[in-house]
Amino acid sequence: MLLLSNFRTPVGGSATMQPDTVMSDYQWWLIRDSRGKWEVVSYGYG
Repeated sequence: MLLLSNFRTPVGGSATMQPDTVMSDYQWWLIRDSRGKWEVVSYGYG
């Protein structure tokens, strides 16, 4: 399953993202295992 989200990064920044930046259509790829539990397997752009 693909989920898309929009969010603003923290003003202080992080190790991997530009500070105070709007992220649009950020992708979260999920799969469901045999027990029915969802897991994020990939995220980011493209």
